[in-house]
Amino acid sequence: NEDIRDVMDVEDEILRDFENLERHIDHQEEIIGKQGKALGERNKTIKEQGKALEEQGKALGEKDKALEEKDKTIEEQGKVLEELRKQLQRLQVSK
Repeated sequence: NEDIRDVMDVEDEILRDFENLERHIDHQEEIIGKQGKALGERNKTIKEQGKALEEQGKALGEKDKALEEKDKTIEEQGKVLEELRKQLQRLQVSK
């Protein structure tokens, strides 16, 4: 009788340990699921930031082009002004 109780106690202890282990595994799976979701959201945010940076890069490229065109225009205007000055000097000299 004593041996049977000892065996039953051991079986009960094994069952409790197994149930505790199952709860622990379930809890770990929950944590892993939450971490996976958080990582997915973080990845999405990083992708969005990457797209925003790409758009900013494009905008800066376009701005750079516009500045280059403006510089060319200013340079051309400077040449035209210089030519006009020369013509004015020639007119003044010929008077």
